[in-house]
Amino acid sequence: MNKQHTVKRVGCDEVGTGDYLTPIVACAVYIPKSNLPIIKELNIKDSKKLSDYTIKNLAQKLKEYCIYKISYLSQQEYNKLNKKLNANELKMLIHLQNINYMEENLLVDEIVIDQFSTEKTILLYMEKLASNNLYKVKKINSPLTLEIHSEDKYLEVACASILARDFLLEKMKEQEQLWKFNFPLGASSNVKVAAQKFLKIYGFNKLDKIAKLHFKTTNELEN
Repeated sequence: MNKQHTVKRVGCDEVGTGDYLTPIVACAVYIPKSNLPIIKELNIKDSKKLSDYTIKNLAQKLKEYCIYKISYLSQQEYNKLNKKLNANELKMLIHLQNINYMEENLLVDEIVIDQFSTEKTILLYMEKLASNNLYKVKKINSPLTLEIHSEDKYLEVACASILARDFLLEKMKEQEQLWKFNFPLGASSNVKVAAQKFLKIYGFNKLDKIAKLHFKTTNELEN
């Protein structure tokens, strides 16, 4: 990580947005200055570069030494909200839920979000969500930094990616136990095959409980 820890920074990242059969999860992380040396010794990386086993081990330590907030949308909640909000607006919604919590409970100098669209568009998402009482979120008060691949530059964002991924893995374990079915991650051909098997067992009317219906995979399953 090449950014110095000189301000009270909250880092934000999300996971699950590219997976057909998962919820989406966002996490915001603040590292207390006194715990920074401990975190630096953990060799933190973007969760996409780590095995699930490593993620689980690191997450247990991060939960002890970081202040964090996690929000998520189940597939069913995602599909319901997706009738009015697009995928990026839904990302921003759960980011705002986390950031609002952190700003209410901490003195924050900077918010860093792993950039998922243009700066102008992200600010429009925030304005739209905060101006509608239905979504129960507020605008960000702290200075905001949007940066692509920020997991590689900000320790807080990398920690957020690990904690979000760990939470998603736990949710997927619960989902597999509930449906007695193996749900692969991603949106590749093996995911489509798994979804087809799921439909044969449970029927199409259950798909909204385990899949993000706006993915093109849904149309392929119908045809």
